[in-house]
Amino acid sequence: MSQRKYRLAFIGYGSMAGWHHKNVVERAPEFEVYGSYDIDPKRQEAAEEKGLKVYASADELLADPSIDVVTVATTNNFHADYSIRALEAGKNVICEKPVTMNSAELVAIMEAQQRTGRHFAVHQNRRWDPDYLTLKRVLEEGTLGKLFQIKSRVLGSRGVPEGWRTAPEAGGGMMLDWGVHLLDQILMMIPERLTEVNCRMHHTHVEAVDDGFLCQLIFESGLYAMVEVDTTCFVGEPRWHVRGDIGTLTIDDWDCNGRIVHARDMETVWEEEILYTAAGPTKTMAPRTRFSEETLPLPIVREDWIDFYHNFAAVLDGREQPLVLPAENLFVMRVMEAAFESDRKRSTIPIDFAIGD
Repeated sequence: MSQRKYRLAFIGYGSMAGWHHKNVVERAPEFEVYGSYDIDPKRQEAAEEKGLKVYASADELLADPSIDVVTVATTNNFHADYSIRALEAGKNVICEKPVTMNSAELVAIMEAQQRTGRHFAVHQNRRWDPDYLTLKRVLEEGTLGKLFQIKSRVLGSRGVPEGWRTAPEAGGGMMLDWGVHLLDQILMMIPERLTEVNCRMHHTHVEAVDDGFLCQLIFESGLYAMVEVDTTCFVGEPRWHVRGDIGTLTIDDWDCNGRIVHARDMETVWEEEILYTAAGPTKTMAPRTRFSEETLPLPIVREDWIDFYHNFAAVLDGREQPLVLPAENLFVMRVMEAAFESDRKRSTIPIDFAIGD
């Protein structure tokens, strides 16, 4: 438990801030949710109805010496400005994702953090998803052997939600909305240098921003990762499909339905079996002997997203190190920029990136 209670206020009180508000009040006693500012009068009214002190401007909020922490939950194009202003006002800052519109803006925030000595963290809440944590556990335990392919997908069929997500000037599009999560998961899971990025973005129903993309990553070891987001897909595919030299894992959905098929014996001689297809026989794709493989259950790992806030308070107390680092977010931002460049140029972008570069 925190040594003290930290007073928190929101800049931007839309649906995401409302979600933060409810969870912090109910499950993070280290914080007192105190106030809010939003440019929309209706959101100001909503905050007031929730019992928050409503400030007339962001400057008024930042000038309040009683505020310890500011959560920036505006549209993406305002993240950098408000985060820097809050840090320079002596506040600790939690910023919604994507942290900024580009890496230069994030570097400016990191410089402000260094100048002010305040704590800054990005709300990468998908690091607590059970599907991600389960796969991370399997890779750490080496169950699949030497990894050579990862496929991560989030697919839907309802299109891009209306509003700011369709506006490029506000940071709309699926790369910034969902790519930032899926790339973060891959890059935090694989501790290797990244050497290539190739990305194609779709504009199926929305021309101004990407409503889907397919991004391919090549790591220093040759490991191939594919990240796909689509909002016009009417038949789904597994959330994760991962292959190693002695096993394959599939996680089908958010509820962690799936399995691991693992080789028990790589030396077993193939049975004299031929698979007959409509176009002819094949021995290569015939099944393995039934004694040479086994199906294992997923070692499902469940943690609690609210630990992000518990950790934030513990960092302010000086008891813990941050779970989400700005340098990690800078790595992700640079990879997303390479993805946008790859799409513009219709070519693979050679890179040499790692966390901390």
